Amino acid sequence: MRTSQLAFSLLYLSSTLLFAQEIPESATPIATAEALSAASTPAADPEPAPEPAAPVPSPEPAAPAPRFLNNPRLGVGLSFDLPVGRYRGYAVSGGGLSLELAARIANSPIELGLTAGFDLLASGNPYIESLLRGHALLRSGWRFPLPAAKLSLVPRLGAGLVVHLARASLNELETAVTWIAYADQFYSAELALDFGPGGRGSRWSLVLAPGIRLFPSRAYWGFQAGIEAGARLKLGR
Repeated sequence: MRTSQLAFSLLYLSSTLLFAQEIPESATPIATAEALSAASTPAADPEPAPEPAAPVPSPEPAAPAPRFLNNPRLGVGLSFDLPVGRYRGYAVSGGGLSLELAARIANSPIELGLTAGFDLLASGNPYIESLLRGHALLRSGWRFPLPAAKLSLVPRLGAGLVVHLARASLNELETAVTWIAYADQFYSAELALDFGPGGRGSRWSLVLAPGIRLFPSRAYWGFQAGIEAGARLKLGR
Protein backbone atom coordinates (compact mmCIF):
# COMPACT_ATOMS: atom_id res chain seq x y z
CA MET A 1 0.00 0.00 0.00
CA ARG A 2 2.69 2.42 0.89
CA THR A 3 4.60 1.43 -2.20
CA SER A 4 1.65 2.35 -4.44
CA GLN A 5 1.13 5.73 -2.76
CA LEU A 6 4.81 6.55 -3.15
CA ALA A 7 4.70 5.61 -6.81
CA PHE A 8 1.60 7.81 -7.35
CA SER A 9 3.30 10.75 -5.66
CA LEU A 10 6.41 10.41 -7.82
CA LEU A 11 4.25 10.21 -10.93
CA TYR A 12 2.34 13.40 -9.98
CA LEU A 13 5.53 15.30 -9.23
CA SER A 14 7.14 14.31 -12.51
CA SER A 15 4.08 15.36 -14.51
CA THR A 16 3.98 18.73 -12.75
CA LEU A 17 7.64 19.40 -13.53
CA LEU A 18 7.15 18.39 -17.17
CA PHE A 19 4.16 20.75 -17.58
CA ALA A 20 6.10 23.66 -16.06
CA GLN A 21 8.92 23.18 -18.56
CA GLU A 22 6.54 23.37 -21.56
CA ILE A 23 5.25 26.89 -20.63
CA PRO A 24 7.55 29.57 -22.20
CA GLU A 25 8.91 32.29 -20.00
CA SER A 26 7.64 35.01 -22.36
CA ALA A 27 4.04 33.87 -22.22
CA THR A 28 1.60 36.73 -22.08
CA PRO A 29 0.03 37.05 -18.64
CA ILE A 30 -3.69 36.92 -18.32
CA ALA A 31 -5.11 40.39 -18.85
CA THR A 32 -6.68 41.98 -15.83
CA ALA A 33 -10.15 43.50 -15.81
CA GLU A 34 -8.74 47.04 -15.80
CA ALA A 35 -6.58 46.31 -18.85
CA LEU A 36 -9.52 44.79 -20.74
CA SER A 37 -11.65 47.82 -19.91
CA ALA A 38 -8.94 50.22 -21.07
CA ALA A 39 -8.46 48.27 -24.27
CA SER A 40 -12.17 48.35 -25.06
CA THR A 41 -12.39 52.15 -24.55
CA PRO A 42 -11.82 54.05 -27.87
CA ALA A 43 -8.79 56.40 -27.91
CA ALA A 44 -9.56 60.10 -27.75
CA ASP A 45 -8.90 62.17 -30.89
CA PRO A 46 -5.52 63.98 -30.72
CA GLU A 47 -5.69 67.75 -30.27
CA PRO A 48 -4.95 69.66 -33.51
CA ALA A 49 -1.52 71.20 -33.67
CA PRO A 50 -1.56 75.01 -33.29
CA GLU A 51 -1.31 76.90 -36.57
CA PRO A 52 2.01 78.65 -37.10
CA ALA A 53 1.91 82.39 -36.47
CA ALA A 54 1.83 84.57 -39.57
CA PRO A 55 5.23 86.16 -40.24
CA VAL A 56 5.42 89.79 -39.27
CA PRO A 57 6.47 91.83 -42.35
CA SER A 58 9.57 93.87 -41.81
CA PRO A 59 8.96 97.60 -42.12
CA GLU A 60 9.92 99.04 -45.49
CA PRO A 61 12.66 101.61 -45.42
CA ALA A 62 11.28 105.11 -45.54
CA ALA A 63 11.74 106.89 -48.87
CA PRO A 64 14.22 109.76 -48.64
CA ALA A 65 12.57 113.14 -48.42
CA PRO A 66 12.90 115.08 -51.68
CA ARG A 67 15.36 117.91 -51.62
CA PHE A 68 14.12 121.43 -52.20
CA LEU A 69 16.23 121.71 -55.36
CA ASN A 70 16.61 118.64 -57.57
CA ASN A 71 18.23 117.82 -60.90
CA PRO A 72 20.71 120.74 -61.02
CA ARG A 73 21.97 121.68 -64.47
CA LEU A 74 24.64 124.03 -65.72
CA GLY A 75 23.98 125.74 -69.04
CA VAL A 76 25.84 127.93 -71.47
CA GLY A 77 24.23 129.91 -74.26
CA LEU A 78 24.75 132.36 -77.07
CA SER A 79 22.18 135.09 -77.62
CA PHE A 80 21.13 137.37 -80.45
CA ASP A 81 19.43 140.64 -79.45
CA LEU A 82 17.26 142.92 -81.55
CA PRO A 83 16.08 146.18 -79.87
CA VAL A 84 12.59 147.37 -80.85
CA GLY A 85 10.97 150.83 -80.87
CA ARG A 86 12.70 153.75 -79.22
CA TYR A 87 15.31 151.45 -77.75
CA ARG A 88 16.58 150.96 -81.29
CA GLY A 89 17.75 154.57 -81.25
CA TYR A 90 20.51 153.50 -78.85
CA ALA A 91 21.41 150.06 -80.17
CA VAL A 92 20.67 148.30 -83.45
CA SER A 93 21.55 144.68 -82.74
CA GLY A 94 23.97 142.62 -80.78
CA GLY A 95 24.84 139.32 -79.21
CA GLY A 96 26.41 137.85 -76.14
CA LEU A 97 27.28 134.95 -73.91
CA SER A 98 25.54 133.75 -70.74
CA LEU A 99 25.88 131.08 -68.05
CA GLU A 100 22.93 129.56 -66.22
CA LEU A 101 22.47 127.38 -63.15
CA ALA A 102 19.01 125.79 -63.06
CA ALA A 103 17.22 123.22 -60.89
CA ARG A 104 13.73 121.82 -60.25
CA ILE A 105 11.82 122.49 -57.02
CA ALA A 106 11.44 119.13 -55.20
CA ASN A 107 9.59 116.72 -57.52
CA SER A 108 7.45 119.38 -59.18
CA PRO A 109 7.71 120.57 -62.81
CA ILE A 110 8.66 124.07 -61.60
CA GLU A 111 12.18 125.18 -62.48
CA LEU A 112 14.31 127.98 -61.07
CA GLY A 113 17.28 129.43 -62.91
CA LEU A 114 19.92 132.07 -62.26
CA THR A 115 21.60 133.54 -65.34
CA ALA A 116 24.52 135.94 -65.69
CA GLY A 117 26.06 137.21 -68.91
CA PHE A 118 27.07 140.10 -71.10
CA ASP A 119 26.11 141.54 -74.51
CA LEU A 120 27.92 143.71 -77.00
CA LEU A 121 25.60 145.84 -79.15
CA ALA A 122 26.14 147.92 -82.25
CA SER A 123 25.23 151.55 -81.65
CA GLY A 124 22.27 153.21 -83.32
CA ASN A 125 23.22 156.69 -82.07
CA PRO A 126 25.94 158.91 -83.57
CA TYR A 127 27.07 159.97 -80.08
CA ILE A 128 27.55 156.39 -78.88
CA GLU A 129 30.54 154.47 -80.17
CA SER A 130 29.90 151.18 -78.41
CA LEU A 131 27.53 149.72 -75.87
CA LEU A 132 28.36 146.87 -73.52
CA ARG A 133 25.81 145.36 -71.16
CA GLY A 134 26.13 142.98 -68.23
CA HIS A 135 23.05 141.38 -66.72
CA ALA A 136 21.87 139.06 -63.97
CA LEU A 137 18.49 137.37 -64.31
CA LEU A 138 16.39 135.20 -62.01
CA ARG A 139 13.67 133.26 -63.81
CA SER A 140 11.23 130.46 -63.21
CA GLY A 141 9.40 128.14 -65.59
CA TRP A 142 6.99 125.25 -65.82
CA ARG A 143 8.20 122.15 -67.66
CA PHE A 144 5.78 120.34 -70.00
CA PRO A 145 7.49 117.09 -71.10
CA LEU A 146 6.72 115.53 -74.49
CA PRO A 147 8.32 112.06 -74.15
CA ALA A 148 7.48 110.94 -77.69
CA ALA A 149 9.51 113.79 -79.15
CA LYS A 150 12.20 113.74 -76.40
CA LEU A 151 11.32 117.40 -76.00
CA SER A 152 10.09 119.65 -73.18
CA LEU A 153 8.35 123.00 -73.49
CA VAL A 154 9.29 125.43 -70.70
CA PRO A 155 7.49 128.80 -70.56
CA ARG A 156 9.65 131.08 -68.41
CA LEU A 157 9.25 134.47 -66.71
CA GLY A 158 12.08 136.41 -65.16
CA ALA A 159 13.25 139.63 -63.60
CA GLY A 160 16.75 141.04 -63.47
CA LEU A 161 19.17 143.91 -63.50
CA VAL A 162 21.22 145.15 -66.45
CA VAL A 163 24.22 147.49 -66.29
CA HIS A 164 24.94 149.54 -69.43
CA LEU A 165 28.47 150.67 -70.14
CA ALA A 166 28.58 153.06 -73.08
CA ARG A 167 31.50 154.82 -74.72
CA ALA A 168 29.97 158.10 -75.90
CA SER A 169 30.08 161.89 -75.96
CA LEU A 170 27.62 163.60 -73.63
CA ASN A 171 26.20 166.10 -76.17
CA GLU A 172 26.69 167.62 -79.61
CA LEU A 173 29.07 170.35 -78.42
CA GLU A 174 31.54 167.98 -76.81
CA THR A 175 34.00 166.04 -78.87
CA ALA A 176 35.60 164.23 -75.96
CA VAL A 177 34.43 160.65 -75.62
CA THR A 178 33.94 159.17 -72.17
CA TRP A 179 32.56 156.06 -70.53
CA ILE A 180 29.01 156.28 -69.17
CA ALA A 181 27.51 153.66 -66.88
CA TYR A 182 23.94 153.29 -65.71
CA ALA A 183 21.67 150.46 -64.55
CA ASP A 184 18.14 149.39 -65.42
CA GLN A 185 15.78 146.74 -64.22
CA PHE A 186 14.16 144.51 -66.82
CA TYR A 187 11.66 141.66 -67.18
CA SER A 188 11.70 138.72 -69.57
CA ALA A 189 9.24 136.21 -71.07
CA GLU A 190 10.50 133.18 -73.00
CA LEU A 191 9.36 129.87 -74.43
CA ALA A 192 12.27 127.45 -74.14
CA LEU A 193 12.46 124.21 -76.11
CA ASP A 194 14.61 121.68 -74.25
CA PHE A 195 15.67 118.68 -76.36
CA GLY A 196 17.32 115.71 -74.63
CA PRO A 197 18.77 113.10 -77.04
CA GLY A 198 18.45 110.41 -74.34
CA GLY A 199 14.92 111.37 -73.32
CA ARG A 200 13.94 112.49 -69.84
CA GLY A 201 17.00 110.89 -68.21
CA SER A 202 19.51 112.47 -70.57
CA ARG A 203 22.57 113.99 -68.90
CA TRP A 204 22.71 116.83 -71.41
CA SER A 205 20.25 118.70 -73.59
CA LEU A 206 20.03 121.40 -76.22
CA VAL A 207 18.00 124.52 -75.52
CA LEU A 208 16.47 127.05 -77.91
CA ALA A 209 14.64 129.96 -76.25
CA PRO A 210 13.01 132.80 -78.19
CA GLY A 211 11.69 135.63 -76.03
CA ILE A 212 11.26 139.33 -75.32
CA ARG A 213 12.63 141.71 -72.69
CA LEU A 214 11.06 144.83 -71.28
CA PHE A 215 13.09 147.74 -69.88
CA PRO A 216 10.72 150.10 -68.00
CA SER A 217 11.91 153.65 -67.26
CA ARG A 218 10.41 157.04 -66.50
CA ALA A 219 11.09 158.40 -69.97
CA TYR A 220 9.91 155.41 -72.01
CA TRP A 221 9.71 151.63 -72.02
CA GLY A 222 12.30 149.80 -74.08
CA PHE A 223 11.59 146.48 -75.78
CA GLN A 224 13.96 143.90 -77.11
CA ALA A 225 13.33 140.67 -79.01
CA GLY A 226 15.89 137.92 -79.08
CA ILE A 227 16.71 134.27 -79.16
CA GLU A 228 19.13 132.20 -77.12
CA ALA A 229 20.68 128.87 -78.12
CA GLY A 230 22.75 126.74 -75.82
CA ALA A 231 23.31 123.45 -74.02
CA ARG A 232 22.73 122.15 -70.51
CA LEU A 233 24.72 119.56 -68.60
CA LYS A 234 23.30 117.66 -65.61
CA LEU A 235 25.39 118.00 -62.45
CA GLY A 236 25.91 115.02 -60.17
CA ARG A 237 24.22 111.65 -60.69
